[in-house]
Amino acid sequence: MKSVLENLSDKVLKFILNKMSDEIGVINLHNDFNDSTMNIVGDMIKVFDITIDSLDFNYIVSTYELNYSNIISGEDYELIRPSIKEFEYEIDIIATEVIRRTYQHSIYSYDENLVIPNAKLDEWNGNLDYWEGVEIDVDHLETENNDLRFDENSVSEI
Repeated sequence: MKSVLENLSDKVLKFILNKMSDEIGVINLHNDFNDSTMNIVGDMIKVFDITIDSLDFNYIVSTYELNYSNIISGEDYELIRPSIKEFEYEIDIIATEVIRRTYQHSIYSYDENLVIPNAKLDEWNGNLDYWEGVEIDVDHLETENNDLRFDENSVSEI
């Protein structure tokens, strides 16, 4: 997978980067990587009959950042192009869940009808811990997501 913008010539990319400089100025990669900036860049690129997605936006912003000092100098320069890499990251979900877990236990009994009453009595007396059985089934009945956090410290190149 790569950006369609990688196929553009240096001349066309420099033209786009110069327009970005005129309209946007300095880009802060964390704060300006958003829909508003993506729409501005997307509108500039439409003249080339290209519709960009987030990976294309990622490419042009990375290229802009790599070449920014050369762009504002106004002099001719050799375009520095970024290379695509694969990264992994983590997302923390804080949720309230309603879950049914089934644990299988065994018990000695002299009568099948006394198994459950005996197990309930053991549990009531503190002699039975359900999690010490074998978990044989988990059903997620309901989940309510309360918060979503992208862990910026978890990003690593694969």
